Amino acid sequence: MCIRRVARYLAALALAGRGAAAEALLLYLDRGASARDAAADAGVTPEALRSMARRLYEMCGGYARAVAALRLLAPCVGVVEPAVERGRHQYALCSVCGETVPVDRAAQHMELRHPDLVEEAAAEVIACAKSRLHRR
Repeated sequence: MCIRRVARYLAALALAGRGAAAEALLLYLDRGASARDAAADAGVTPEALRSMARRLYEMCGGYARAVAALRLLAPCVGVVEPAVERGRHQYALCSVCGETVPVDRAAQHMELRHPDLVEEAAAEVIACAKSRLHRR
């Protein structure tokens, strides 16, 4: 269940143009990087990265499960094409519905307005992770 939830969350981030946050979370939680250093690489604030980490802990019921899910899924987030285009200032344009949304709310927009697209992207991430497991 945790894998499915994390895949949906990471897919929504990727659709929102924040797919790099998955690798940043992995750096922060698994590889010991500071929140500031990991966040800088992903273009998010350290506070946003910590908030994402807390959300993963809640989804998975703890640190160890969250890290295990990230190790499995983060390398596959790149298969998802963003569905928003960053505009001027701190706004993005959703290419699906044409709505302008704040960049920091684009993932929530994808989850609320386009759940079928998020589900499809999550399925792609999970399929990629399965194929990586079978290659080992």
